[in-house]
Amino acid sequence: MALLCLLVLLLGAGLPLAPRLADTPWRRAALTPFAGLLVLFLIGALLHGLRLPATWWPLVGLLATGGLWAGRREVKSWIQDPATRTLLAHWALWALWLLGCLALIRHYSGGDWTNDWIGHYHRAQHILHQSPTDAAFFAADPFPSRPPLLNTITALVLGTVGDTFAHYQVVMTLLGSLAFFPARLLVRELCTGTTEDRAARWLLVLLMASPALMQNATFPWTKLGTAAWVLLAAVLTWRGLRHQHARDLQLAGAAAAGAVVSHYSAAIYLVVALATLAWIARRPEPRRLLLRALPWSAALFAVVMGTWLLWSVGRYGWTTTFASNSTVSFAAEGDALRAFAINLLRTVVPAPFLPPFDPSYVPPANVMADWRDHRFHFYQETLPGMLGLTGLVVLVLSRAVWWPRLGAVVRQLGLPILAVVLLGIAAHTAPAAWGVAHICLLTLPLAFVAGAAVLLAKLPSPRRVVLAAALFFDLAAGIGLQLFIENARITPGILAYGNGEPLLHAYGQTLWLNAAMQIRAGYTLLGEQLPGFAWAPLTLGLVALFITTFRRALRA
Repeated sequence: MALLCLLVLLLGAGLPLAPRLADTPWRRAALTPFAGLLVLFLIGALLHGLRLPATWWPLVGLLATGGLWAGRREVKSWIQDPATRTLLAHWALWALWLLGCLALIRHYSGGDWTNDWIGHYHRAQHILHQSPTDAAFFAADPFPSRPPLLNTITALVLGTVGDTFAHYQVVMTLLGSLAFFPARLLVRELCTGTTEDRAARWLLVLLMASPALMQNATFPWTKLGTAAWVLLAAVLTWRGLRHQHARDLQLAGAAAAGAVVSHYSAAIYLVVALATLAWIARRPEPRRLLLRALPWSAALFAVVMGTWLLWSVGRYGWTTTFASNSTVSFAAEGDALRAFAINLLRTVVPAPFLPPFDPSYVPPANVMADWRDHRFHFYQETLPGMLGLTGLVVLVLSRAVWWPRLGAVVRQLGLPILAVVLLGIAAHTAPAAWGVAHICLLTLPLAFVAGAAVLLAKLPSPRRVVLAAALFFDLAAGIGLQLFIENARITPGILAYGNGEPLLHAYGQTLWLNAAMQIRAGYTLLGEQLPGFAWAPLTLGLVALFITTFRRALRA
Protein backbone atom coordinates (compact mmCIF):
# COMPACT_ATOMS: atom_id res chain seq x y z
CA MET A 1 0.00 0.00 0.00
CA ALA A 2 2.85 2.39 0.81
CA LEU A 3 4.40 1.62 -2.59
CA LEU A 4 1.19 2.45 -4.46
CA CYS A 5 0.58 5.60 -2.42
CA LEU A 6 4.11 6.92 -3.03
CA LEU A 7 3.86 6.29 -6.78
CA VAL A 8 0.50 8.06 -6.99
CA LEU A 9 1.81 11.04 -5.04
CA LEU A 10 5.06 11.35 -7.02
CA LEU A 11 3.47 10.96 -10.44
CA GLY A 12 0.40 13.01 -9.60
CA ALA A 13 2.56 15.89 -8.39
CA GLY A 14 5.19 15.61 -11.14
CA LEU A 15 3.23 14.81 -14.30
CA PRO A 16 1.70 18.29 -14.74
CA LEU A 17 5.27 19.63 -14.93
CA ALA A 18 6.63 16.84 -17.17
CA PRO A 19 6.27 18.67 -20.53
CA ARG A 20 8.52 21.46 -19.20
CA LEU A 21 11.29 19.11 -18.06
CA ALA A 22 12.63 17.65 -21.32
CA ASP A 23 11.87 16.99 -24.99
CA THR A 24 11.81 13.18 -24.98
CA PRO A 25 9.59 10.76 -23.04
CA TRP A 26 12.68 8.94 -21.75
CA ARG A 27 14.17 12.01 -20.09
CA ARG A 28 10.80 13.22 -18.83
CA ALA A 29 10.21 9.84 -17.16
CA ALA A 30 13.61 10.08 -15.43
CA LEU A 31 13.02 13.64 -14.18
CA THR A 32 9.33 13.54 -13.27
CA PRO A 33 9.76 11.78 -9.87
CA PHE A 34 12.13 14.51 -8.72
CA ALA A 35 9.76 17.24 -9.85
CA GLY A 36 7.07 15.42 -7.85
CA LEU A 37 9.32 15.40 -4.77
CA LEU A 38 9.73 19.18 -4.88
CA VAL A 39 6.02 19.81 -5.37
CA LEU A 40 5.13 17.45 -2.52
CA PHE A 41 7.68 19.13 -0.25
CA LEU A 42 6.12 22.53 -0.89
CA ILE A 43 2.64 21.13 -0.21
CA GLY A 44 3.79 19.36 2.96
CA ALA A 45 5.52 22.50 4.22
CA LEU A 46 2.30 24.46 3.63
CA LEU A 47 0.22 21.88 5.52
CA HIS A 48 2.66 21.88 8.41
CA GLY A 49 2.92 25.66 8.40
CA LEU A 50 -0.88 25.99 8.59
CA ARG A 51 -0.85 23.44 11.46
CA LEU A 52 -3.46 21.29 9.77
CA PRO A 53 -4.08 18.04 11.66
CA ALA A 54 -3.07 14.65 10.24
CA THR A 55 -6.66 13.99 9.15
CA TRP A 56 -6.24 16.62 6.41
CA TRP A 57 -3.08 15.16 4.90
CA PRO A 58 -4.77 12.33 2.90
CA LEU A 59 -6.45 15.05 0.81
CA VAL A 60 -3.11 15.42 -0.97
CA GLY A 61 -3.78 11.99 -2.44
CA LEU A 62 -6.93 13.35 -4.08
CA LEU A 63 -4.96 16.19 -5.63
CA ALA A 64 -2.36 13.70 -6.86
CA THR A 65 -5.09 11.56 -8.42
CA GLY A 66 -6.23 14.62 -10.33
CA GLY A 67 -2.64 15.17 -11.46
CA LEU A 68 -2.50 11.59 -12.72
CA TRP A 69 -5.61 12.16 -14.79
CA ALA A 70 -4.23 15.42 -16.16
CA GLY A 71 -1.00 13.68 -17.14
CA ARG A 72 -2.54 10.58 -18.70
CA ARG A 73 -1.25 11.48 -22.17
CA GLU A 74 2.26 11.77 -20.79
CA VAL A 75 1.99 8.33 -19.20
CA LYS A 76 0.72 6.97 -22.52
CA SER A 77 3.78 8.37 -24.30
CA TRP A 78 6.00 6.56 -21.77
CA ILE A 79 4.22 3.28 -22.37
CA GLN A 80 4.48 3.63 -26.15
CA ASP A 81 8.22 4.38 -26.08
CA PRO A 82 10.34 1.18 -25.83
CA ALA A 83 13.34 2.95 -24.29
CA THR A 84 11.17 4.48 -21.57
CA ARG A 85 9.57 1.13 -20.80
CA THR A 86 13.03 -0.37 -20.38
CA LEU A 87 14.11 2.50 -18.13
CA LEU A 88 11.12 2.05 -15.82
CA ALA A 89 11.50 -1.74 -15.84
CA HIS A 90 15.14 -1.47 -14.74
CA TRP A 91 14.18 0.89 -11.92
CA ALA A 92 11.40 -1.48 -10.86
CA LEU A 93 13.86 -4.39 -10.73
CA TRP A 94 16.28 -2.47 -8.51
CA ALA A 95 13.44 -1.30 -6.28
CA LEU A 96 12.24 -4.92 -6.03
CA TRP A 97 15.78 -6.00 -5.10
CA LEU A 98 16.00 -3.36 -2.36
CA LEU A 99 12.57 -4.22 -0.96
CA GLY A 100 13.54 -7.89 -0.91
CA CYS A 101 16.68 -7.04 1.07
CA LEU A 102 14.61 -4.84 3.38
CA ALA A 103 12.18 -7.70 4.05
CA LEU A 104 15.04 -9.77 5.50
CA ILE A 105 15.93 -7.15 8.13
CA ARG A 106 14.56 -7.73 11.64
CA HIS A 107 16.83 -5.21 13.38
CA TYR A 108 19.56 -2.72 12.43
CA SER A 109 23.24 -3.13 13.16
CA GLY A 110 26.67 -2.46 11.71
CA GLY A 111 29.46 -0.03 12.51
CA ASP A 112 28.26 2.60 14.93
CA TRP A 113 24.99 3.31 13.07
CA THR A 114 22.56 3.46 15.96
CA ASN A 115 20.31 6.51 16.25
CA ASP A 116 19.45 7.88 12.83
CA TRP A 117 16.92 5.22 11.84
CA ILE A 118 14.64 6.10 14.73
CA GLY A 119 15.40 9.83 14.62
CA HIS A 120 14.25 10.29 11.04
CA TYR A 121 11.07 8.34 11.77
CA HIS A 122 10.38 10.71 14.65
CA ARG A 123 10.92 13.66 12.32
CA ALA A 124 8.28 12.38 9.91
CA GLN A 125 5.89 11.89 12.83
CA HIS A 126 6.72 15.37 14.11
CA ILE A 127 5.81 16.89 10.73
CA LEU A 128 2.63 14.83 10.41
CA HIS A 129 1.26 15.19 13.94
CA GLN A 130 2.30 18.80 14.63
CA SER A 131 4.47 18.03 17.65
CA PRO A 132 5.60 20.95 19.84
CA THR A 133 8.08 23.28 18.21
CA ASP A 134 10.74 22.43 20.79
CA ALA A 135 10.61 18.75 19.88
CA ALA A 136 14.02 17.09 20.13
CA PHE A 137 15.06 13.80 18.63
CA PHE A 138 17.82 11.30 19.21
CA ALA A 139 20.76 12.73 21.18
CA ALA A 140 18.56 15.78 21.89
CA ASP A 141 18.99 17.09 18.33
CA PRO A 142 16.46 19.84 17.56
CA PHE A 143 14.38 19.54 14.42
CA PRO A 144 16.35 22.10 12.30
CA SER A 145 19.59 20.13 12.72
CA ARG A 146 18.48 18.05 9.70
CA PRO A 147 16.63 19.50 6.69
CA PRO A 148 13.25 17.85 6.10
CA LEU A 149 12.50 17.37 2.39
CA LEU A 150 12.48 13.56 2.42
CA ASN A 151 10.95 13.47 5.91
CA THR A 152 8.09 15.62 4.61
CA ILE A 153 7.45 13.25 1.69
CA THR A 154 7.45 10.36 4.13
CA ALA A 155 4.98 12.18 6.37
CA LEU A 156 2.62 12.65 3.41
CA VAL A 157 2.61 8.92 2.69
CA LEU A 158 2.31 7.94 6.35
CA GLY A 159 -0.62 10.31 6.71
CA THR A 160 -2.44 8.30 4.04
CA VAL A 161 -1.52 4.65 4.70
CA GLY A 162 -0.77 4.79 8.44
CA ASP A 163 2.34 5.82 10.33
CA THR A 164 3.72 2.41 11.31
CA PHE A 165 7.46 1.92 11.24
CA ALA A 166 7.17 -0.77 8.55
CA HIS A 167 5.42 1.71 6.24
CA TYR A 168 8.15 4.22 6.98
CA GLN A 169 10.82 1.66 6.03
CA VAL A 170 9.20 0.93 2.69
CA VAL A 171 8.80 4.61 1.81
CA MET A 172 12.41 5.50 2.66
CA THR A 173 13.76 2.55 0.67
CA LEU A 174 11.68 3.50 -2.36
CA LEU A 175 12.86 7.09 -2.11
CA GLY A 176 16.43 5.81 -2.06
CA SER A 177 15.74 3.68 -5.14
CA LEU A 178 15.17 6.88 -7.14
CA ALA A 179 18.97 7.19 -7.21
CA PHE A 180 18.73 4.86 -10.20
CA PHE A 181 17.49 7.66 -12.45
CA PRO A 182 20.40 10.15 -12.17
CA ALA A 183 22.84 7.23 -12.48
CA ARG A 184 21.06 6.15 -15.66
CA LEU A 185 21.09 9.72 -16.97
CA LEU A 186 24.85 9.79 -16.40
CA VAL A 187 25.24 6.52 -18.31
CA ARG A 188 23.48 8.09 -21.30
CA GLU A 189 25.79 11.11 -21.20
CA LEU A 190 28.89 8.91 -21.04
CA CYS A 191 27.85 6.45 -23.75
CA THR A 192 28.12 6.69 -27.49
CA GLY A 193 26.43 4.60 -30.14
CA THR A 194 25.29 1.08 -29.41
CA THR A 195 27.05 0.66 -26.05
CA GLU A 196 24.25 2.35 -24.08
CA ASP A 197 22.00 -0.71 -23.96
CA ARG A 198 24.85 -2.88 -22.63
CA ALA A 199 25.83 -0.19 -20.13
CA ALA A 200 22.25 0.05 -18.89
CA ARG A 201 22.22 -3.68 -18.14
CA TRP A 202 25.58 -3.50 -16.38
CA LEU A 203 24.35 -0.53 -14.35
CA LEU A 204 21.54 -2.65 -12.94
CA VAL A 205 23.98 -5.45 -12.07
CA LEU A 206 26.42 -3.10 -10.34
CA LEU A 207 23.65 -1.36 -8.40
CA MET A 208 22.43 -4.72 -7.10
CA ALA A 209 25.96 -5.77 -6.11
CA SER A 210 26.91 -2.52 -4.32
CA PRO A 211 27.03 -3.02 -0.53
CA ALA A 212 27.30 0.73 0.07
CA LEU A 213 24.18 1.58 -1.92
CA MET A 214 22.15 -1.36 -0.60
CA GLN A 215 22.89 -0.50 3.02
CA ASN A 216 22.12 3.19 2.57
CA ALA A 217 18.83 2.31 0.87
CA THR A 218 17.65 -0.11 3.56
CA PHE A 219 18.90 1.90 6.55
CA PRO A 220 16.08 4.44 6.67
CA TRP A 221 17.87 7.75 6.56
CA THR A 222 18.31 10.42 3.90
CA LYS A 223 21.86 9.82 2.65
CA LEU A 224 21.07 7.96 -0.59
CA GLY A 225 18.19 10.28 -1.43
CA THR A 226 20.55 13.22 -1.03
CA ALA A 227 23.19 11.58 -3.22
CA ALA A 228 20.52 11.14 -5.92
CA TRP A 229 19.72 14.85 -5.85
CA VAL A 230 23.41 15.82 -5.98
CA LEU A 231 24.16 13.53 -8.92
CA LEU A 232 21.06 14.77 -10.72
CA ALA A 233 22.19 18.39 -10.33
CA ALA A 234 25.68 17.47 -11.57
CA VAL A 235 24.40 15.57 -14.62
CA LEU A 236 21.99 18.37 -15.55
CA THR A 237 24.76 20.96 -15.24
CA TRP A 238 27.18 18.91 -17.31
CA ARG A 239 24.58 18.24 -20.02
CA GLY A 240 23.55 21.88 -20.09
CA LEU A 241 27.14 23.00 -20.64
CA ARG A 242 27.92 20.30 -23.21
CA HIS A 243 24.83 20.83 -25.35
CA GLN A 244 24.19 24.53 -24.64
CA HIS A 245 20.84 23.77 -22.98
CA ALA A 246 19.77 26.55 -20.64
CA ARG A 247 16.78 24.50 -19.43
CA ASP A 248 19.03 21.81 -17.97
CA LEU A 249 21.03 24.44 -16.10
CA GLN A 250 17.80 25.92 -14.76
CA LEU A 251 16.60 22.53 -13.54
CA ALA A 252 20.01 21.97 -11.95
CA GLY A 253 19.26 24.87 -9.60
CA ALA A 254 16.08 23.15 -8.43
CA ALA A 255 17.94 19.84 -8.01
CA ALA A 256 20.66 21.56 -5.98
CA ALA A 257 18.02 23.02 -3.67
CA GLY A 258 16.42 19.58 -3.33
CA ALA A 259 19.81 18.18 -2.33
CA VAL A 260 20.53 20.80 0.33
CA VAL A 261 17.02 20.52 1.80
CA SER A 262 17.46 16.73 1.95
CA HIS A 263 20.78 16.84 3.83
CA TYR A 264 23.16 19.68 4.61
CA SER A 265 26.13 17.66 3.33
CA ALA A 266 24.98 18.58 -0.19
CA ALA A 267 26.11 22.15 0.47
CA ILE A 268 29.69 20.91 -0.02
CA TYR A 269 28.93 19.88 -3.59
CA LEU A 270 27.10 23.16 -4.18
CA VAL A 271 30.11 25.22 -3.09
CA VAL A 272 32.48 23.20 -5.29
CA ALA A 273 30.06 23.41 -8.24
CA LEU A 274 29.70 27.18 -7.96
CA ALA A 275 33.47 27.63 -7.81
CA THR A 276 33.88 25.36 -10.86
CA LEU A 277 31.20 27.24 -12.81
CA ALA A 278 32.84 30.55 -11.94
CA TRP A 279 36.09 29.21 -13.39
CA ILE A 280 34.34 27.95 -16.53
CA ALA A 281 32.60 31.32 -16.96
CA ARG A 282 35.95 32.94 -17.77
CA ARG A 283 35.24 32.02 -21.39
CA PRO A 284 32.63 34.10 -23.25
CA GLU A 285 30.44 31.30 -24.66
CA PRO A 286 29.72 29.39 -21.41
CA ARG A 287 29.44 32.72 -19.59
CA ARG A 288 26.60 33.84 -21.85
CA LEU A 289 24.84 30.49 -21.37
CA LEU A 290 25.21 30.61 -17.59
CA LEU A 291 23.95 34.19 -17.41
CA ARG A 292 20.93 33.25 -19.51
CA ALA A 293 20.09 30.31 -17.21
CA LEU A 294 20.93 32.05 -13.93
CA PRO A 295 17.67 33.93 -13.22
CA TRP A 296 15.41 30.88 -13.41
CA SER A 297 17.95 28.62 -11.73
CA ALA A 298 18.35 31.02 -8.82
CA ALA A 299 14.59 31.51 -8.57
CA LEU A 300 13.90 27.77 -8.36
CA PHE A 301 16.64 27.37 -5.78
CA ALA A 302 15.27 30.26 -3.74
CA VAL A 303 11.71 28.90 -3.72
CA VAL A 304 12.73 25.49 -2.37
CA MET A 305 15.46 26.68 -0.01
CA GLY A 306 13.45 29.70 1.10
CA THR A 307 10.50 27.49 2.03
CA TRP A 308 12.67 25.53 4.47
CA LEU A 309 14.33 28.63 5.93
CA LEU A 310 10.98 30.36 6.49
CA TRP A 311 9.63 27.17 8.09
CA SER A 312 12.64 26.74 10.37
CA VAL A 313 13.34 30.35 11.32
CA GLY A 314 9.64 31.04 11.90
CA ARG A 315 9.24 28.05 14.21
CA TYR A 316 12.64 27.68 15.86
CA GLY A 317 14.54 30.95 15.45
CA TRP A 318 17.80 31.92 13.77
CA THR A 319 20.18 30.40 16.31
CA THR A 320 18.59 26.95 16.33
CA THR A 321 18.27 26.94 12.55
CA PHE A 322 21.90 27.71 11.79
CA ALA A 323 23.81 26.43 14.85
CA SER A 324 22.17 23.08 15.63
CA ASN A 325 23.80 21.06 12.84
CA SER A 326 26.32 18.49 14.03
CA THR A 327 29.16 20.07 12.01
CA VAL A 328 28.76 23.30 13.97
CA SER A 329 28.13 21.69 17.35
CA PHE A 330 31.04 19.22 17.09
CA ALA A 331 33.42 21.96 15.94
CA ALA A 332 32.59 23.99 19.05
CA GLU A 333 33.40 21.04 21.31
CA GLY A 334 36.78 19.81 20.05
CA ASP A 335 39.85 20.18 17.83
CA ALA A 336 38.51 20.23 14.25
CA LEU A 337 42.00 20.08 12.67
CA ARG A 338 42.96 16.95 14.61
CA ALA A 339 39.60 15.39 13.76
CA PHE A 340 40.16 16.15 10.06
CA ALA A 341 43.58 14.45 10.05
CA ILE A 342 42.23 11.33 11.77
CA ASN A 343 39.14 11.13 9.56
CA LEU A 344 41.13 11.69 6.36
CA LEU A 345 43.46 8.79 7.18
CA ARG A 346 40.64 6.42 8.13
CA THR A 347 38.43 7.36 5.18
CA VAL A 348 41.12 6.93 2.52
CA VAL A 349 42.95 3.92 4.01
CA PRO A 350 40.74 0.83 4.47
CA ALA A 351 40.06 -0.09 8.08
CA PRO A 352 41.75 -3.55 7.98
CA PHE A 353 45.10 -1.83 7.42
CA LEU A 354 44.80 0.41 10.49
CA PRO A 355 44.73 -0.33 14.22
CA PRO A 356 41.47 0.37 16.08
CA PHE A 357 41.03 4.04 16.91
CA ASP A 358 39.22 3.26 20.17
CA PRO A 359 41.43 1.07 22.41
CA SER A 360 38.39 0.07 24.45
CA TYR A 361 36.68 -1.49 21.42
CA VAL A 362 35.85 -5.15 22.03
CA PRO A 363 35.03 -7.21 18.91
CA PRO A 364 31.89 -9.37 19.01
CA ALA A 365 32.38 -12.93 20.25
CA ASN A 366 30.17 -14.27 17.46
CA VAL A 367 32.50 -15.05 14.55
CA MET A 368 29.98 -14.11 11.85
CA ALA A 369 29.17 -10.81 13.59
CA ASP A 370 32.89 -10.04 13.90
CA TRP A 371 33.46 -10.72 10.20
CA ARG A 372 30.42 -8.62 9.33
CA ASP A 373 31.69 -5.67 11.35
CA HIS A 374 35.06 -5.70 9.58
CA ARG A 375 33.39 -5.91 6.17
CA PHE A 376 30.91 -3.20 7.19
CA HIS A 377 33.65 -0.74 8.10
CA PHE A 378 35.33 -1.38 4.77
CA TYR A 379 32.26 -1.12 2.53
CA GLN A 380 30.38 1.68 4.27
CA GLU A 381 32.92 4.02 5.85
CA THR A 382 36.02 4.05 3.62
CA LEU A 383 36.08 5.57 0.16
CA PRO A 384 37.88 2.66 -1.59
CA GLY A 385 35.49 0.23 0.11
CA MET A 386 32.46 2.14 -1.12
CA LEU A 387 33.55 1.33 -4.66
CA GLY A 388 33.47 -2.34 -3.71
CA LEU A 389 35.80 -5.09 -4.83
CA THR A 390 33.78 -5.16 -8.07
CA GLY A 391 34.56 -1.53 -8.78
CA LEU A 392 38.28 -2.03 -8.18
CA VAL A 393 38.29 -5.09 -10.46
CA VAL A 394 36.46 -3.15 -13.19
CA LEU A 395 39.14 -0.46 -13.02
CA VAL A 396 41.85 -3.06 -13.50
CA LEU A 397 40.06 -4.92 -16.31
CA SER A 398 39.26 -1.74 -18.23
CA ARG A 399 42.54 0.11 -17.77
CA ALA A 400 43.15 -0.03 -21.52
CA VAL A 401 39.96 2.03 -21.96
CA TRP A 402 40.38 4.68 -19.27
CA TRP A 403 44.14 4.96 -18.94
CA PRO A 404 44.72 6.91 -22.20
CA ARG A 405 42.04 9.42 -21.14
CA LEU A 406 43.16 9.72 -17.51
CA GLY A 407 45.07 12.95 -18.06
CA ALA A 408 42.07 14.73 -19.56
CA VAL A 409 39.79 13.51 -16.78
CA VAL A 410 42.21 14.66 -14.08
CA ARG A 411 42.56 18.08 -15.70
CA GLN A 412 38.80 18.56 -15.96
CA LEU A 413 37.46 16.85 -12.84
CA GLY A 414 40.43 16.08 -10.61
CA LEU A 415 40.42 19.30 -8.62
CA PRO A 416 36.62 19.43 -8.04
CA ILE A 417 36.55 15.77 -6.90
CA LEU A 418 39.53 16.33 -4.59
CA ALA A 419 37.81 19.39 -3.14
CA VAL A 420 34.62 17.39 -2.53
CA VAL A 421 36.56 14.62 -0.78
CA LEU A 422 38.50 17.01 1.48
CA LEU A 423 35.49 19.18 2.33
CA GLY A 424 33.29 16.11 2.82
CA ILE A 425 35.74 14.71 5.34
CA ALA A 426 36.25 18.09 7.03
CA ALA A 427 32.48 18.47 7.48
CA HIS A 428 32.54 15.79 10.19
CA THR A 429 34.32 17.79 12.89
CA ALA A 430 34.59 14.99 15.46
CA PRO A 431 37.09 12.10 15.27
CA ALA A 432 35.48 8.96 13.84
CA ALA A 433 36.47 5.46 14.87
CA TRP A 434 36.58 4.01 11.35
CA GLY A 435 35.93 6.56 8.60
CA VAL A 436 33.40 9.15 7.42
CA ALA A 437 32.86 8.33 3.73
CA HIS A 438 29.19 7.60 4.47
CA ILE A 439 28.63 11.09 5.88
CA CYS A 440 29.07 13.22 2.75
CA LEU A 441 30.69 11.18 -0.02
CA LEU A 442 27.98 8.73 -1.11
CA THR A 443 27.48 10.60 -4.39
CA LEU A 444 30.95 9.52 -5.55
CA PRO A 445 30.29 5.73 -5.50
CA LEU A 446 26.87 6.35 -7.06
CA ALA A 447 28.52 8.20 -9.95
CA PHE A 448 31.30 5.61 -10.08
CA VAL A 449 28.75 2.81 -10.55
CA ALA A 450 27.49 4.58 -13.68
CA GLY A 451 31.03 5.05 -14.98
CA ALA A 452 31.94 1.43 -14.25
CA ALA A 453 28.87 0.25 -16.19
CA VAL A 454 30.03 2.24 -19.22
CA LEU A 455 33.54 0.80 -18.93
CA LEU A 456 32.17 -2.75 -18.85
CA ALA A 457 30.00 -2.04 -21.88
CA LYS A 458 33.03 -0.88 -23.86
CA LEU A 459 35.13 -3.94 -23.08
CA PRO A 460 35.11 -6.32 -26.07
CA SER A 461 35.24 -9.43 -23.86
CA PRO A 462 35.30 -8.85 -20.10
CA ARG A 463 37.11 -11.52 -18.10
CA ARG A 464 33.95 -13.11 -16.84
CA VAL A 465 35.50 -15.35 -14.20
CA VAL A 466 37.32 -12.51 -12.45
CA LEU A 467 34.36 -10.17 -12.71
CA ALA A 468 31.90 -12.80 -11.48
CA ALA A 469 34.18 -13.63 -8.54
CA ALA A 470 34.31 -9.95 -7.51
CA LEU A 471 30.55 -9.52 -7.89
CA PHE A 472 29.70 -12.55 -5.81
CA PHE A 473 32.29 -11.64 -3.16
CA ASP A 474 30.63 -8.24 -2.73
CA LEU A 475 27.24 -9.92 -2.64
CA ALA A 476 28.33 -12.46 -0.03
CA ALA A 477 30.66 -10.38 2.15
CA GLY A 478 28.99 -6.98 1.83
CA ILE A 479 25.29 -7.77 1.38
CA GLY A 480 24.64 -11.39 2.31
CA LEU A 481 26.61 -11.32 5.57
CA GLN A 482 25.00 -8.02 6.56
CA LEU A 483 21.48 -9.36 5.95
CA PHE A 484 22.33 -12.63 7.72
CA ILE A 485 23.18 -10.77 10.93
CA GLU A 486 20.27 -8.33 10.60
CA ASN A 487 17.88 -11.25 10.06
CA ALA A 488 18.62 -12.73 13.51
CA ARG A 489 15.53 -12.69 15.71
CA ILE A 490 16.08 -10.61 18.86
CA THR A 491 13.19 -11.01 21.31
CA PRO A 492 12.50 -9.06 24.52
CA GLY A 493 13.53 -12.17 26.47
CA ILE A 494 16.93 -12.31 24.73
CA LEU A 495 17.46 -8.61 25.40
CA ALA A 496 16.48 -8.92 29.05
CA TYR A 497 18.46 -12.11 29.77
CA GLY A 498 21.45 -11.33 31.95
CA ASN A 499 20.60 -7.64 31.72
CA GLY A 500 21.57 -7.76 28.05
CA GLU A 501 25.21 -8.67 28.71
CA PRO A 502 25.23 -11.96 26.72
CA LEU A 503 23.72 -10.21 23.66
CA LEU A 504 26.19 -7.33 24.00
CA HIS A 505 29.12 -9.73 24.28
CA ALA A 506 28.03 -11.93 21.37
CA TYR A 507 26.99 -9.32 18.79
CA GLY A 508 28.51 -6.03 19.91
CA GLN A 509 27.26 -2.71 21.17
CA THR A 510 25.58 -1.46 17.98
CA LEU A 511 23.21 -4.41 17.63
CA TRP A 512 22.49 -4.32 21.35
CA LEU A 513 21.65 -0.59 21.34
CA ASN A 514 19.46 -0.78 18.23
CA ALA A 515 17.60 -3.83 19.51
CA ALA A 516 17.02 -2.14 22.87
CA MET A 517 15.61 1.02 21.23
CA GLN A 518 13.45 -1.00 18.85
CA ILE A 519 11.91 -3.21 21.55
CA ARG A 520 11.41 -0.45 24.09
CA ALA A 521 9.78 1.80 21.49
CA GLY A 522 7.55 -1.07 20.36
CA TYR A 523 8.45 -0.74 16.66
CA THR A 524 7.89 -3.74 14.39
CA LEU A 525 10.13 -3.88 11.32
CA LEU A 526 8.95 -5.18 7.96
CA GLY A 527 11.08 -8.31 8.32
CA GLU A 528 9.43 -9.18 11.62
CA GLN A 529 6.00 -9.23 10.00
CA LEU A 530 6.94 -12.03 7.58
CA PRO A 531 6.58 -15.70 8.58
CA GLY A 532 9.71 -17.23 10.04
CA PHE A 533 10.18 -19.57 7.07
CA ALA A 534 9.97 -16.73 4.52
CA TRP A 535 13.68 -15.88 4.68
CA ALA A 536 14.69 -18.99 2.69
CA PRO A 537 12.46 -18.51 -0.42
CA LEU A 538 13.06 -14.76 -0.28
CA THR A 539 16.83 -15.26 -0.29
CA LEU A 540 16.61 -17.75 -3.15
CA GLY A 541 14.43 -15.29 -5.06
CA LEU A 542 16.98 -12.50 -4.62
CA VAL A 543 19.82 -14.78 -5.77
CA ALA A 544 17.81 -15.86 -8.82
CA LEU A 545 17.00 -12.24 -9.67
CA PHE A 546 20.67 -11.26 -9.53
CA ILE A 547 21.89 -14.25 -11.55
CA THR A 548 19.25 -13.59 -14.22
CA THR A 549 20.23 -9.91 -14.43
CA PHE A 550 23.92 -10.81 -14.57
CA ARG A 551 23.41 -13.32 -17.37
CA ARG A 552 21.38 -10.84 -19.40
CA ALA A 553 24.19 -8.31 -19.05
CA LEU A 554 26.73 -10.87 -20.25
CA ARG A 555 24.58 -11.86 -23.23
CA ALA A 556 24.12 -8.22 -24.20
